[in-house]
Amino acid sequence: MSDQTIRIVFQTQYLENYGAHCWDGEGECPQRWKPKGGSTYVVPCTPAQLADVEWYNAVENGIAKRNDYEQEYIINVQVVDAIDYVESDHVEFWEAITNVHVSIGGDLLMEQNALNFDNEVVGVRRWVQNAEEGLIGEPTFQEFEPVTVEWRQQKEMEMHGIDDTFAELEAMMEVA
Repeated sequence: MSDQTIRIVFQTQYLENYGAHCWDGEGECPQRWKPKGGSTYVVPCTPAQLADVEWYNAVENGIAKRNDYEQEYIINVQVVDAIDYVESDHVEFWEAITNVHVSIGGDLLMEQNALNFDNEVVGVRRWVQNAEEGLIGEPTFQEFEPVTVEWRQQKEMEMHGIDDTFAELEAMMEVA
């Protein structure tokens, strides 16, 4: 049985520096930051890890990044008991969370589902990063047959005002 009874949910804002696109590397980089969305990271941990300032700072610093070309900073943190954690409470149906596991050495092992335009899970991306080096090595991608995630489908139907009755009518029309 795992003692990782807590989930820390980090939500971030990502910005891209459009000034860096035409920068020649001389002098100071022009600053034209544009918001480009954000991400949600979920980190399972123990109460002892949550209380460990060094461990927590390593996680925060591994998620946040800043250089002349891009930056990502944390805008919200929630601590949730694992038994109460529900993915759909923290992302919209079109978003994919990044699950984060902290290695013994402090590297962040990242894993994110890849979604297609039907919001089905069609693969998983994996990579390693930390605060000092950023991305370590090359990310990998494992593709598989599309998998429908019920809560994603339900939320999308609700957004378009489609209920079970509509789905039943659509199925009847396909038979005819």
